[in-house]
Amino acid sequence: MRWRSKQLGEIAFTTDYVSNGSFASLKANVTYQYQKSFAILLRTTDYVKNWKKDFVYVDESSFNFLKKSTVEVGDLVISNVGNPGIVFLAPDLGQPMTMGPNAILIRCNENCTNAFLLRLFQAPIGRKMISAITTGTTQLKFNKTNLRALNIPIPPLEEQERIVEVLDEAFAAIDKAKANIERNLTNARELFQSRLNDIFSNPSEDWEVRPLGEIAKRVCVGHVGSTSKYYVDEGGVPFFRTGDLRNEYLSLPASKSIQAEFHEKLVKSQLNANDLVISRVISERVICSIVPSGIAQANCANVVIAKIGDEQSAKFLSAQLSSKNSQDYFLGNKVGSAQQVVNTKILSAWPVLWPPHDEQKKIITELDTFRDLRKTLEVHYQTELDNLEELRQSILEQAFEGKLTEPVAA
Repeated sequence: MRWRSKQLGEIAFTTDYVSNGSFASLKANVTYQYQKSFAILLRTTDYVKNWKKDFVYVDESSFNFLKKSTVEVGDLVISNVGNPGIVFLAPDLGQPMTMGPNAILIRCNENCTNAFLLRLFQAPIGRKMISAITTGTTQLKFNKTNLRALNIPIPPLEEQERIVEVLDEAFAAIDKAKANIERNLTNARELFQSRLNDIFSNPSEDWEVRPLGEIAKRVCVGHVGSTSKYYVDEGGVPFFRTGDLRNEYLSLPASKSIQAEFHEKLVKSQLNANDLVISRVISERVICSIVPSGIAQANCANVVIAKIGDEQSAKFLSAQLSSKNSQDYFLGNKVGSAQQVVNTKILSAWPVLWPPHDEQKKIITELDTFRDLRKTLEVHYQTELDNLEELRQSILEQAFEGKLTEPVAA
């Protein structure tokens, strides 16, 4: 039997959060709870975070008001605002569920299965369908009406089930391979970190312990205050913030650029080659980046800065700051309540292990060798991961071209 084309509205029930009433009535009758309550407000972000972060809940009264979008285990959910096309099957979370905003619930009738539609919308053909009905520039979105009008290629139920079975088996093998690669990638990173920790946990007797304030030419803080009106799209000075920091060198482009005139006014936060730029607001880890010589001028905000001067010292200090002992120092001494920060006092007092110049050079060379090996492995493993994703998409494409379940010729 040939595949038929049916509009989604003919083969499935669709609903969403706003099916329950106007925005005014929703606001009046639905109260979000951030402690466990009667029902979970199912959101795309919960799926993206692998169901591991805090849920948003609603009480029983709100749940009853949202009765038109009650979620059943196994329902298909597809995001339609912000990042349209994220699709998943509702899991069993152990309590009632109702749809959150910015997504549409799909529940197939007897002519189709939710699992089949899941794989279709994950495939190139399904992504093209969603792209074709998506509108907007600042915020991408599509609506229920256009979703229901999509023409869906539908094989007989028996073939739908065979397609899902074949895909599930293939994807289980791909996921297993990905897990092994990601484990190897983690091991490569941990090997580097282990050697780094070992170096700075077992200092030689001739190593000094000196506060950073004695080593650095100056310790200061980046600009703190409003800057948005000084941002420029082209021709400005790179303006680095915490989100731009990496555990090595700063790299262009910065997330923002500021007017050259404003840069000249921000004298204390101007950056020079071999400065250390360190995250000021912290949660789990302090991040440190070196300003490379290739950046002629730059500025920064909401970070702390150590003016070092020479490249070897900057590289040695950056490596040491990433070690466990140094991280423990900063995390144990951070201050503040609403925001916990590393300030210039804490940074200046950081007790630095300071070996002779030649030994610093030897350590940097060893760590550079380890780092290069790690990067080579990361590129290799990322290529393998990319190849597996390409294979996944190729298998999906074949499935919806009818090639995975074609009968074998006699």
